[in-house]
Amino acid sequence: MYEEEKAARHKNARCTDACCAVIWLACVVLVGLVFKEAQHKADVRKLFHGIDWDGNVCGLGDKEHDPFLYWCPQGHDVLNTSELVKVGIQPAKATTKVHAASEDLQLDYPICVSSCPRGGGTVHRCLANTSVAQSVVDEDTGTFVEEKAFIFQIVQDIKTDTLGHMYCLPQDQRRVNEFEGKFSWGLQAFLFHLAQAEEARYTVLAAVGMAMLLGYAYLFLAKCVGRLLVYLSILAGVLFPIAAGLYIVFGREIRQQADREFHQDLQEFTSGTPSIVLFR
Repeated sequence: MYEEEKAARHKNARCTDACCAVIWLACVVLVGLVFKEAQHKADVRKLFHGIDWDGNVCGLGDKEHDPFLYWCPQGHDVLNTSELVKVGIQPAKATTKVHAASEDLQLDYPICVSSCPRGGGTVHRCLANTSVAQSVVDEDTGTFVEEKAFIFQIVQDIKTDTLGHMYCLPQDQRRVNEFEGKFSWGLQAFLFHLAQAEEARYTVLAAVGMAMLLGYAYLFLAKCVGRLLVYLSILAGVLFPIAAGLYIVFGREIRQQADREFHQDLQEFTSGTPSIVLFR
């Protein structure tokens, strides 16, 4: 403790929130118990893996060798032999129908794949649609049988990038916008945005490091030139709103006047009247 602090009868630093620390530790223990119970009730690894249309977890169980979640494009026209040769697709059978990739994604039926597609030279078996048919077995009791058909297509792949070691994100911006519009909320959206944050981990780490550096720099300046720093902060807090207000009030009028002068000069130039034109 400095002599000035002793003269001002400052007390030594001590723990002042012991009860809050106990509550915090209790919350930590409670979170641990909830996580342990969740491990017994369900597979928490689902939080870190994609889930396909059939509920399979990509990278686990039967899909151990297919760790990535891929959204197929919707199937378009069937490609003929020359088109297949042009894009480099070799179907397993000569009679196999390969559908060209459309601009829209099949967002309701994602599949697990071994690697993210890098172009239109490969294909995947994608679920295109489902249909339900009911047949009455007993009209008196109302008993019926329901049959659900899963309609698959062999669809040409699109270019994708790997996102967070979990997802295959389309490179085309239109498809990306469609993708983000679909997953704007919910668990899948949270995991998707979390994967995006992981991809930007170096930027986040750099921002954290810069924030810490600026924080310590501010503390150093406050210790060395505290009075000057306080006055500069007050001055900035006063002048910045004034400058912003002046810009809002007069800036629009200045821009409108400049636009009027420019259009006037341009009209004089196009009409053949000799004048000096200042191009902005």
